[in-house]
Amino acid sequence: MDKLKAVRGGHRSAVTRQIHKTDEKINEGEITRRDIHSAIENLERKHELLQKLDAEILDSLDAESVEQEILDADEFNQHIDINIRRYKECDLELRSSTPQDSVSQLTSILTPIIFRKLPPELRTTLTREHDTSTWTIDLLRKAIETVSRTKVYPDCNFPEYELITEPEILPKETKMEKSEEDKLEEYEEFMKSKAAESVLPDSAAKDLEKMAISENSQDQVFMKFKERIQDEQEQVLRYQRNGKPLWVSECHIPEDGDIPNCSCGLPRKFEFQIMPQLLTYLEVDSLGDSIDWGTLCVYTCSGSCDIGNNYNKEFLWKQDFSDSNI
Repeated sequence: MDKLKAVRGGHRSAVTRQIHKTDEKINEGEITRRDIHSAIENLERKHELLQKLDAEILDSLDAESVEQEILDADEFNQHIDINIRRYKECDLELRSSTPQDSVSQLTSILTPIIFRKLPPELRTTLTREHDTSTWTIDLLRKAIETVSRTKVYPDCNFPEYELITEPEILPKETKMEKSEEDKLEEYEEFMKSKAAESVLPDSAAKDLEKMAISENSQDQVFMKFKERIQDEQEQVLRYQRNGKPLWVSECHIPEDGDIPNCSCGLPRKFEFQIMPQLLTYLEVDSLGDSIDWGTLCVYTCSGSCDIGNNYNKEFLWKQDFSDSNI
């Protein structure tokens, strides 16, 4: 009896594979009448063979086990009957429909196997607009049309580069050459001294003093910027979580109240900045409407709040080289 049950189990597995294969072709719209006829013939042949095996197994059972065996056999045989009738209905529809119409009439439920093979934008459209129990090939066609209408292709593509990060090595201070900042400070002190008054007319000394103070005020921040990047002038990104940005100008530097808190309520802190050198690599001058910035500073949640697999909206501060956006 165990051998008979093993043989029956093999035939039942073959039936299940046949039904799965046929349904997959129907859902993909690739079914033909020949496929349907072949499936029906195989199922009818297996049905007849399984009924004979069921009878032999029942003959060898005791009275206590017969009832459960009958229920099990009837359930599987009914499963075969249902699919045979379904495939015969499909054959009638294929015979009476045009090839184009038959696809939409025969494609009932979109199977999970097919769904997982769809592009991400199609899966998103289907899950957003329809319940999983109503996914059909017709809905898939509509989703494709929706995605095709709404998909925006970029007018240009920026060049691709590899971004390499490494620790910043600050140059050692030397007394051999004074920085521009030191020179400006000395010049400003000189213009305020009596030595300048002794060699320059009074009006000229005052004018130069104003110019020196003005230039000193406007250029000091930018000079610090240039000195800091002079050894790595091609750098496009600086990362220093909870650090301080390297500003390009004293204009438009944010104050404490300018950086909004995260949606979780915690304050945002500086994390990284995008440098103006990136503009050179992106070749933005080739665009009709070019883009420009001094530096782009990104502030993120100080608590690194966890929102799962979703994206979190953070804050970006754009600083130009001057108030006039030069």
